Amino acid sequence: MIALTWFGPIPQENESLSGFKFRKFKYAFGWVLQFIYAFCVAFGVAKLFPWAEKQDAFLVFMFGLTIGLGMATLSSFGFLVSYGKTKLFGPDPYYEPIEDILDDEI
Repeated sequence: MIALTWFGPIPQENESLSGFKFRKFKYAFGWVLQFIYAFCVAFGVAKLFPWAEKQDAFLVFMFGLTIGLGMATLSSFGFLVSYGKTKLFGPDPYYEPIEDILDDEI
């Protein structure tokens, strides 16, 4: 079940929808920056050790970084567009938590 667990931001009480979407953009953009940093480290390793870039493990790692960077970039862009749409065109409601019905009340 860990694959279906959300580790990103969750709405806070009395937070606007646009504010929440902007926090999601910042979270995704943080991943973009982490992937860029990992690319820099990988290219530094390849520069210091030219034989490493011919290794299959290095190529697989770079392929994974490319996919991760692409996904993080697309999600950042999507969250930014969603934030802009909500901020400009609305609706922009505020989050109010709803108490869950307990099992013993049914």
